[in-house]
Amino acid sequence: MKLAALLILLAMLSLPAEADEIDQLIKGLEDQSSDTRAASASSLGDLGDPGAVVPLSDALSDEDSWVRASAAEALGRIGDKRAVDPLIAALKDDDSYVQMATIRALGKIGDEKACTPLLAALIESMKNDQVEVANEAADNLGSIDDPKATDSLIQALESDDSGVRTRAAATLGDIGDSRAVDPLIKALGDEDEWVRALSAEALGMIGDARAVNPLIEALSDRDRDVRASAAAALGEIGDPRAVDSLLEAFENQDDDVRISAAIALGKIGDNKAADVLTEALRYGTPSDVKRAAAEALGDIGDPETTSALNTYWTDLWLVEGTDDFDKMEMIWVDYSLAKLGDVDHIEYLTEDLADEDEEVRAAAVRALAKIGDHDTFALLAEALLNDSWMIQMAAISAFGDKGDPIAVEPLIKALNSTDSDFRRKAAEALGDIGDSRAIEALSTAKSDDEAVVRMAAARALKKINQTEIGDSNTSLYSGPLDDGNAAQRLITLKGLLDDGLITKEDYDSKKAEILESL
Repeated sequence: MKLAALLILLAMLSLPAEADEIDQLIKGLEDQSSDTRAASASSLGDLGDPGAVVPLSDALSDEDSWVRASAAEALGRIGDKRAVDPLIAALKDDDSYVQMATIRALGKIGDEKACTPLLAALIESMKNDQVEVANEAADNLGSIDDPKATDSLIQALESDDSGVRTRAAATLGDIGDSRAVDPLIKALGDEDEWVRALSAEALGMIGDARAVNPLIEALSDRDRDVRASAAAALGEIGDPRAVDSLLEAFENQDDDVRISAAIALGKIGDNKAADVLTEALRYGTPSDVKRAAAEALGDIGDPETTSALNTYWTDLWLVEGTDDFDKMEMIWVDYSLAKLGDVDHIEYLTEDLADEDEEVRAAAVRALAKIGDHDTFALLAEALLNDSWMIQMAAISAFGDKGDPIAVEPLIKALNSTDSDFRRKAAEALGDIGDSRAIEALSTAKSDDEAVVRMAAARALKKINQTEIGDSNTSLYSGPLDDGNAAQRLITLKGLLDDGLITKEDYDSKKAEILESL
């Protein structure tokens, strides 16, 4: 039977993509073979013809779960909003794979009408211990670029189910909507430690200064993971008010918290932290904490630490080749000394790119990218395409941290990777760089099959919008919105809003300005 179905499908695919082919595939949805029906549904999704929406919607009631899932996926690829209501009804399917396919389809179509049903699916799936379904519901709800999606997730923070609250907090961080700040601050007092930890992490991702004092209080949380997440979040926000509390956390807390606090102090960059971090390089400090302290000292860049760093580097060099030697410590001391102006250490790090240890190569990539020596960026760009997955991910993250435009083209290519994590990180890095050359590729990525990639692309476009536009005086406003009659300018403005290149607030403000000029 499967062979017959394959032969039928191959015969269909050998025809030109014309009306006859569409008709044959639609007829294939009624074939006796479930294999043929599923294959026909998938092919109709690939062709993307809106004429297939109604028969594919009917196929959501097929007796075979594979056919129903294939029909849902196909409707998502076509992206026609006529499919929204049938897909919402299909959320109640008994089969979890059909449910997940339906959730993905609704996320791809992105209609605000799906927000409430997706929230209901998230809550119901957590009650039934369907973790994979719940994850799909949360991610795809977050990928819908509409304020109602954020509203639904904020509502989910009040759920009786801690799993729902946890997924809601994580997804709100991915979306980055500042309206979630106050609800997430409230969630720092949740009875569940994972809700508190992910709420802290989400607040760091959003980066709103309103969270600084609540996160400082969270450094005293009874749970270690919450304290570590709060320290990391304070580093992401970068507010100097957190320095004293982070120093206290670094000196008095356990290793995971100390590492997060050190990295946060480096990101904030206050010289006040230099003495404490330098002291941590002495013997007796755990190796992971030393690495974090060395990296933080390079981020801070206080010349007064040069002597201590050189002494520590010599101590490491003297034990190289013994069990006491830690190559990762050496990399981050090389990084710090290079940041302080000793170019020999850039050469050492470049040599580490050829090390046989994958973790060493990844650390060297990160260190060189953070140094920002333009001559080494070509080597790092090659790492995006020519080395292992770990190296590629390190390069993507590093390029985003540094924000060098030389990485834009390799990162745009990375958006076509078969690995969804890779695509997500590439989108995030392009957003951090803020180069308008990435707008077209990121706009395409907003239709990615994976919700996490769509969320990352949408957020990246908003970041580029902020870089290119500013509050109200934008390069996009100049030219197209200054030329032509009011009607043409309003059409252009609406296009910018639809593409995610301006916020609703900017749209309303500029629209009022155009109308006032009449």
